[in-house]
Parts: sequence; C-alpha cells; structure tokens
Amino acid sequence: MVSAEDVLEEFSGLISRKDAELIASSSASAPVRAHENNNDIIDVVGLLEFITANSGAAKQLNAGQQAGADYTVNIKDRVYRVFNQIEYNYGGRKGVKRDVVLGREGKTIRLTLFDNLSRLADTTPLERGDTVLVRNAALDVRSGVLKGVSRTVVLRMSPSQEGIGDYSLLKGGEKNIDVVGKIVEINPIRYVNRLDGGGQIGVVDCVISDLKDSMNVVLWGSSALATANMNANEFMKIEFCSVRERNGTKEVYATETSRVFTNASLEGRLKL
Repeated sequence: MVSAEDVLEEFSGLISRKDAELIASSSASAPVRAHENNNDIIDVVGLLEFITANSGAAKQLNAGQQAGADYTVNIKDRVYRVFNQIEYNYGGRKGVKRDVVLGREGKTIRLTLFDNLSRLADTTPLERGDTVLVRNAALDVRSGVLKGVSRTVVLRMSPSQEGIGDYSLLKGGEKNIDVVGKIVEINPIRYVNRLDGGGQIGVVDCVISDLKDSMNVVLWGSSALATANMNANEFMKIEFCSVRERNGTKEVYATETSRVFTNASLEGRLKL
C-alpha cells in the first residue's frame, strides 16, 4: 500500500500532508492506461475521454478536499504551445514553473512543469509542434490538469524545427506565428505603467536578424522578463508572436501569452 510519505516524496513537497494522506488512502491511484496494445501510453484525446468518464467519481471521492492528484499518466502527443517560465512561492518554497499545452486546437490539456523540468524546456529546447512523451505525470481529474513531479520525465520524440527565419516572408497583421533570429541588440528591461492602472509591466526592445535583414522586436510582460540573461549574438525564438507594420517597417510584438528563449540550435533555421 502506498504511504503518505511515498506520496509526499513523489510530489516533492508541492502538496500538503493532508492531501498526501487522502491520495494514499484513495483507490484512485492506479495508472491511466491506453486503449490499445496493452500499452500504458495515452494521447490527449484518450486522456480527455478518461477525465470525462472519471471526474464525477473523483469529485465524490474527494468531496470538499483539494488533493494533488488522482492518477499517474504516461502521455504522448504534440506540443500545442509553451509558456514563459515564471516564479512561484508555495508556502515559503520558491522556484520556477511553466505551463505546456499538449494536443491540438480544441483538444488540449495543460501540463505544469516545475524547477528543473521547467528550465529544461528552454535548454532542450521544447517547442511548439514537437511530439513529446511525458512519463509519470500526476493528473488531477477534477481540474483536468497534469503536473510534473519528481519522477516525471519529458522526452522530445520528434522535433518540429518550426519558426520563420526569413523575414521577407513576414507580413504585417500576422498573428500566432513563430520567428527566429540572431540578437543584434538587446536593451535592459524597463517598466511602464499598465494602461488599466494595475501596476507596472516589463518591456524590452531588441533587434534580431535573419543574417540578411534585421527587425525590431518589442517584448512585454513575461516575454520581457525572459530576456534577463540574454545577450547579443545569441539565437532567439519567439513563439506565438504577431507582426506589426508601421510606415513600411515590420516589427515583431510578443506578450504574456507568447514564449521567448535562446538556444544555439536555432542558428540552422536562419536565412543564409
């Protein structure tokens, strides 16, 4: 029988002892299994069907409680999008995390990665369109959210190699595209007042190149904060960004819902 101590170790301190005791005493700790070949790997569509079929039972089982997870999941599917890394503070425990959305338009599930797994999403890197295998993720059936825990492994099975590295292909008004480039110039983070009066937001201006033409980039919010340790001559990718055109000059615009990272492997995607 699984003990509360086993569960606490599995979740690396991200849940309370009360939640761990609830999970340990629950019968809902069996792994989700795929629907074919006796394989323990499931895709997003299959997992969503499983959640729909089991969410009522899980809610009844854990009525009034907030358990950290009900099942352990092995899932293989495409990366729909990756968000920028942000800081967290849970009961005095500080670290970094990010959300990765798996699946396709209309059929997605969110996977939250903490600390080293979150950092590896940039250094590997994990990109939109990649096929990934995620082993030993924790599933909360009520919220329909996956979490990376101490035993979770994320394997990049089929890299997408997506991203526009020829700026002559870009058009003003384009949205939700991915752009790659070599950083020519990058300014420090500055803070401006939000238009809605809700405090300040970080902004970064930089210039990137496709090795022939250059283009201005304006980054806001978490996309601006992601550049804190970036330098000129590094290779940058901006996912889910938009293109604006002003007086015949194109400019890339990225917000909180975009994703920004640097990696040397991006060099091969630029126009030569």
